[in-house]
Amino acid sequence: IKYAHSDNSMSFTTNAGERLRIHSSGEVSIPAGVTLGLQADDKTASNTLDDYEEGTFTPTFQYNSNTANVALTTQQGQYTKIGNTVWVQLRIVASNTGSGGQNAIIGGLPFTPSVSNVDHTMLSMHNTDGVNLEGTEFEIFAQIQSGNIVLYKYDVGGNSGGTYALLDDSNFDTDATFNIQGFYFT
Repeated sequence: IKYAHSDNSMSFTTNAGERLRIHSSGEVSIPAGVTLGLQADDKTASNTLDDYEEGTFTPTFQYNSNTANVALTTQQGQYTKIGNTVWVQLRIVASNTGSGGQNAIIGGLPFTPSVSNVDHTMLSMHNTDGVNLEGTEFEIFAQIQSGNIVLYKYDVGGNSGGTYALLDDSNFDTDATFNIQGFYFT
């Protein structure tokens, strides 16, 4: 155990390596992580919390076939990563959604999604404006595919009874707003 007068911190060392530091602010740094729910001598990796991060990112909006004339006025994203789980919340406001595009895609996620844990993770879309679903019995949703968020509509029973379709430029007014949130695994 060592107390450093230079920065008023206390550190704990074992086997010639620092294992824990208590900073003068009261924060605790534990480089190898914290093992939860086990006996003191058990170090099972799956029970070790060893990654936590908060931050912002810049989401993008495009089509997989054409990004002509897309203009965005707001691109906001924030995330919290705990272990292999990433919680994201994003907002995109477009002043021009472009034309001639197929398959609306939102990119720029802060971490690469894993396809081995849950394939095609669903995210919720809410407070969306400027989206034309061509009927009243559609829901819109977002799904992670190939590292991006792909936008879909789902016919809940009216027109063709339970079918999915990708959103494209014909589904958007010139200006549109997207708010998406949810979590995915890395």
